[in-house]
Amino acid sequence: LQVCKPFEGHSGTISSITFSCDGRKIVSGSDDETICIWDAKTGLQLCSPLKGHDDWISSVCVTPNGKWIMSGSADHTIRLWDIETGSPVGNPFKPHSKSVTSIAISPDGKRFMSGSYDNTLFIGDVGVLQIENSSDRGHTNTIHSVAFSPDGKQIVSGSRDHSVFIWDVMTGTQVRGPLKGHGDVVSSVAFSPDGTKIASGSWDKKICIWDAKTGAQLGKLVGHRAPILNITFSQDSKQIISGSSHMAVHIWDVNTGVHVGKVFEDHKLKVVAGRAVSSDGEQVVLGLEDGAVGIWDTKTGFQVGSYLKGHSEPVSAVAFSSDGERIISGSADNTICVWDAKSSLQLGSNLKGHTDWVRSVAFSPDNGRIVSGSFDHTIRLWNAKTGQQVGFPLRGHTGLVFSTIFSPDGKFILSSSSDMTMRLWEAEPDNLEHVNFSSTAEHSLCKAADLFFGTTFSEENWRECVELNSDGWIIGPEGRLLLWVPVPFRKLLHTPATVLVLPQPAVELDLSMMAHGNKWMDCFTNEKGL
Repeated sequence: LQVCKPFEGHSGTISSITFSCDGRKIVSGSDDETICIWDAKTGLQLCSPLKGHDDWISSVCVTPNGKWIMSGSADHTIRLWDIETGSPVGNPFKPHSKSVTSIAISPDGKRFMSGSYDNTLFIGDVGVLQIENSSDRGHTNTIHSVAFSPDGKQIVSGSRDHSVFIWDVMTGTQVRGPLKGHGDVVSSVAFSPDGTKIASGSWDKKICIWDAKTGAQLGKLVGHRAPILNITFSQDSKQIISGSSHMAVHIWDVNTGVHVGKVFEDHKLKVVAGRAVSSDGEQVVLGLEDGAVGIWDTKTGFQVGSYLKGHSEPVSAVAFSSDGERIISGSADNTICVWDAKSSLQLGSNLKGHTDWVRSVAFSPDNGRIVSGSFDHTIRLWNAKTGQQVGFPLRGHTGLVFSTIFSPDGKFILSSSSDMTMRLWEAEPDNLEHVNFSSTAEHSLCKAADLFFGTTFSEENWRECVELNSDGWIIGPEGRLLLWVPVPFRKLLHTPATVLVLPQPAVELDLSMMAHGNKWMDCFTNEKGL
């Protein structure tokens, strides 16, 4: 017999349904990407539909204590909700690389299991969803911009989650944050050269100025008519130069917040993301949608020289050398160009190596090296004079790389990614300090005999021992599968040349107890215990 009238509230197919443990509530998930909570007796909705998933809900369940709802979705995530208020608890958890098909909670409510179209099962702690995934760990979306403090001891980061964080480089811990003042993506962040202030620019068309020590907001600059893409301080820390997607470059007084002037504004030209100011503040270089690079005088607003043309796709990143003599540009054509800033001539041919959009470029403090970050998930180092790639690509990010910079002393590289992490890398990971010989050829980095002929080893003849594939497998020589890393641990995994992963704690492989070689025999015990 039907107990009450049909429950009506979803606009799509209901894909999952469950009772609370006391039988008083019913929870349903739907193709309309929402979750509804119902009174089991009356059939009335107890609150507005729960929204947050970006695809259909595949599974819902209620914890044994009746406090929380857990949901799995085709958007690859698992979410936790407060059953009384309908509010999300923590942030989305992404243990799988494909749609979540099913979830279940253990009888004691401490652990959960999920299944997925990626052919894996994941067993986790419910507390991970409740606590460890909360905003006190760091950003909850793509990190668009990062910057070092002048002394290299702190990092500031800006994210698609609208927030700004300050981090300690040595410990990897948060110093301040989240600093909230923006209503859209924080696209650019910068420390003032004197280290006392931080500026953040956003797609909400505003600039926020923060106290670098306390995190307090000191002011907000309003005047742009389009999303802000880049900001930078003048060398005396008294002014901020900002640029938007409408080809507008503005100058602001940091202390008063007064709009000092507008270098130029040209709505006919569209800047993708690339914009940089020379160290003396006298020139600004812009990367344009048509693949060209332009230089303008910040005092007169006039273009300097002709357009620099070497890319076939939009220019997404540009940078000046510290002496102002060279410019580098990165593009959606996957290449990097080096230019003479005075003559506007290209120096050498395009630097090729990345397999996707080059999103970030920067010179080292001594101008001898170039670092680039790409949507191919890698960071690459280049010799600024020869254009040759230095060492192997730095791998570790599981998402698009949006920002790369050198530390003030040039010893480290900082990168940020859509995987919501930042990584600190050794800037010279291939410095050779020790040489050992192996009796097994497959364990060697190169042929020992070549050493006696004075062979210089580079990426062409020096092979990587291990590599983390996008599917989670760590690959050894000759493509052998060594170890599989579950999805939740990949983005925080320490990889070669990685010094620090933010947020902490990072994931490290401990192979001290691994049975290998003849030790495999120790893993087997026969019926007699031998």
